[in-house]
Amino acid sequence: MKKTTVLIVVFLAVAVAGAAFAGDMGKHDPNVPMVFDSEQPIGAKATCPVLKDTFTITEKTQHSEIDGKHVYFCCDWCKPQFDADPAKYLPKK
Repeated sequence: MKKTTVLIVVFLAVAVAGAAFAGDMGKHDPNVPMVFDSEQPIGAKATCPVLKDTFTITEKTQHSEIDGKHVYFCCDWCKPQFDADPAKYLPKK
C-alpha cells in the first residue's frame, strides 16, 4: 500500500511539472519570429527553429548566433540539433 501511495505522489508531481513547463510553450505563432537581427531581452517571445514552438525567453534560454542573426531554443535538446546543421532549420531565403 505504501508503494502505491509513493507512486501516485510521484506521478502527480511529474504531471504538475509537465503542465507548468508546457504552459510557456505553444504551437507556432506565425507573428513571432525565429530569427532576430539582435539579441532579445528576457520576456520576449521567440519561435524555436527546431520544434517550431513559440515560447518566452528566460535567463536559461539557449541561444545561438549565426551570420550575425540570433536564434533561441525552447529547450536544451534543440540547440545542439540546430548547431549541427543550421541550414536545415533556418527559413529558406
